Amino acid sequence: MMSDDWSQLAGYTAWSMVPFGRIGYDIFGNPLRGGKGGLIENPYRFVEKISGIPYQQIPAQMKKYGDEPTLGPRFGKRKEKEVEEKEDE
Repeated sequence: MMSDDWSQLAGYTAWSMVPFGRIGYDIFGNPLRGGKGGLIENPYRFVEKISGIPYQQIPAQMKKYGDEPTLGPRFGKRKEKEVEEKEDE
């Protein structure tokens, strides 16, 4: 809106006004911007769209929260470090 580019808003709004339009928007993208952002352009996101699980963000989140204590199970090197620390005590 700051750059007076209304095509992005118009493309989203047009899809959301028709029945099952959001599904079409997810598949085809914004037609006013050349179909950018749809599954046809990036089919790698198909499982993410269908399941709702943002699996492409998992590596970034693991790196971001890698050293913080968690309540869930630990995998890989972190678990090995905990075992070594317990043995030292």
